[in-house]
Amino acid sequence: MDKEFKIRIEPLHVEFKTGKERNLLDAFLTHGIEIESICGGNGICGKCIIRVERGQTSLPTEIERKILGKRLEKKYRLACQTYPLSDLVITIPLSSMRKRGKILEWGIMSEVDINPEVKCRYVELQRPTLEDQRPDEDRILDGLSLKTIDYQFLTQLSKRIRSMSWKGFFIYRDEELLGVEEEKRIYGVAVDIGTTTIVAYLVDLITGNIVKVKSDYNPQISFGEDVISRIEFSLKEKGLLKLHETLIDGINQLIQKLCKEEGITPDRIYQINCAGNTVMLSTLLRTPIEFIGKTPFIPPFTKSKEVKSRELKVSINRAGYVYTLPSVSGYIGGDVIGDILTANVINEREYFFLIDIGTNGELVLGNSERILSVSCAAGPALEGMGIKYGMRGTVGAIERVYVDPYSWKPYYRVIGGVKARGICGSGLIDAVAGMYVAGIINGGGRLIEKGYNIKEVEGERMYVIAHKEETDMGEEIGIIQRDVRNVQLAKAAFYAGYKILIESMGVKPEDIKKIYIAGAFGNYISASSAVLIGLLPDLPNAKVISIGNGAGMGACRTLISIKEKELAEEIADKIEYIELSSEKKFYKEFVKATQFPHENLEEFPRVKKVLETKNISILEKY
Repeated sequence: MDKEFKIRIEPLHVEFKTGKERNLLDAFLTHGIEIESICGGNGICGKCIIRVERGQTSLPTEIERKILGKRLEKKYRLACQTYPLSDLVITIPLSSMRKRGKILEWGIMSEVDINPEVKCRYVELQRPTLEDQRPDEDRILDGLSLKTIDYQFLTQLSKRIRSMSWKGFFIYRDEELLGVEEEKRIYGVAVDIGTTTIVAYLVDLITGNIVKVKSDYNPQISFGEDVISRIEFSLKEKGLLKLHETLIDGINQLIQKLCKEEGITPDRIYQINCAGNTVMLSTLLRTPIEFIGKTPFIPPFTKSKEVKSRELKVSINRAGYVYTLPSVSGYIGGDVIGDILTANVINEREYFFLIDIGTNGELVLGNSERILSVSCAAGPALEGMGIKYGMRGTVGAIERVYVDPYSWKPYYRVIGGVKARGICGSGLIDAVAGMYVAGIINGGGRLIEKGYNIKEVEGERMYVIAHKEETDMGEEIGIIQRDVRNVQLAKAAFYAGYKILIESMGVKPEDIKKIYIAGAFGNYISASSAVLIGLLPDLPNAKVISIGNGAGMGACRTLISIKEKELAEEIADKIEYIELSSEKKFYKEFVKATQFPHENLEEFPRVKKVLETKNISILEKY
């Protein structure tokens, strides 16, 4: 066995031992030390910065030389690239510590007919006698007009029913008896399994009310920030099993918190309905995900699944069920079905456009007659990865930016009201939009050479947003040329996907009457900033509606109402998926869309007016 070295972490005052065969990021995560790592330890994001105060480590890699530059001289390293060669004392800068950010929990919730699958009915049964010697199973099934009893409950049935004097609130689903309670109090849980976060809703199945909600980061982040990283990790030894067990553990922790706050035990929960992208739902059920990442991008399943909770070791009643919303393709999952349920557009005669913005963006266009969808691999720039000072929307992130179009002076707002640590997606979009209107960058995205707050940083041009004294790490935060390019690539993928949709549907932009924006990122970004750079189309006749966490609300709807569950299945069957990689026009549209806001400015009439007048209020409708 290799020698183990003692690692001391400041300012946490934590010590542990690890061997030289394990990089420090892996060691940190193993010992519960949460440090930022967006790329899953591949050395791409540059977020796991540490400082080696004492001791010997492996030599800096080429990746570190490129990302850290002169900071290497000050003993800064990337944890994922560094291996211990002796006992170490390490400082983790505040900017590298993972902090809880804004997790979008709620969304719009229109009225739903309360008719859950799991039901409760009070019944008083005839006791057995010498004249009536029917088995307990037959007596109960006859008394409730049901057909079967869950096996797990059957093993407890005889003692349970006698202890309750042959009466109680019987819990059943379809024609299966799941349990019996002394009081009329049963629950379900709806879960939005996002790539980054998990949100769990405790639902009273008698009233249909959402009584509690809890959220946290998806613990799978330790294995990679995006679905591609998770797919790659699944190919490692026991990789898929680790993804599965980690996800189940994360869901169980949220359930435990919900139950504690509500004052109930987990066995009061009889069903969990889960929304999520295809990769998340596949890891939930421990089905192989490797082929989703390879041409022709085939998922293991798309139809909804119903599994006994005990098979997945989910911490609810062991007779209960786990239900997954249906998907459409490898990259149009149950989260999109939830979005559409929440938007309540299945019967809309007028055309609607729905966009769920993230690392993988989903776009949907349609009406009651036909619905088309595409998935855009926009890359993680909009969530901080690949951005020099990018970070999640946590405390210390610059979330809003306004650039004076005349003086070029930036104004910004930081989450938590503390000194800035970096800039999150919403702030990034604002900054780039403001820079474009002010003329700091041109339509091609080129950053001007000289001007207010323009400087060179390690050989790259940067527009400074926060000065040294305004940041917690004592260095300027700004937008560099490479950041602008990454935003261009991300937004171009979205807009090109939109163009493919409207051409395939045969509609004109003015035919679209509503734009629904779903998801956390879509909830926090400024729609006007998104239009200014061409991330969203300029649709003067359309009303923009933010539906918040549409996936979570959609999962709640299917839990509360059988009708909504049936509607989810209908939506999944109705949606047509267009694979953009096979569309010849996509690349051509993508290239056009890399310009701000687009190569053809006539497609953005109001943005054209903004550029002429520098009056952003023209887009206030958004």
